[in-house]
Amino acid sequence: MEVPPGAAAVEAPFTAAVWRLDVKAGDRVRAGDPLLAVEAMKMETVLAAPRDGEVLAVAAAVGDQVQPGTPLVVIV
Repeated sequence: MEVPPGAAAVEAPFTAAVWRLDVKAGDRVRAGDPLLAVEAMKMETVLAAPRDGEVLAVAAAVGDQVQPGTPLVVIV
């Protein structure tokens, strides 16, 4: 997924499965709002919005296996 200039990508921090999606494209978010949760080795990690903005794209679905650095959500 290409991240446009000025946008922020929330990336997978480690190899995991997408466990839960809390946002969709077009949603407004505030810094700290939960975007999605990933699961690895029975531990859930919630990924939060790094800043206020609008969700431009969600590049993952529940059950997807993701690798470290994979962009999951883009905020503008």
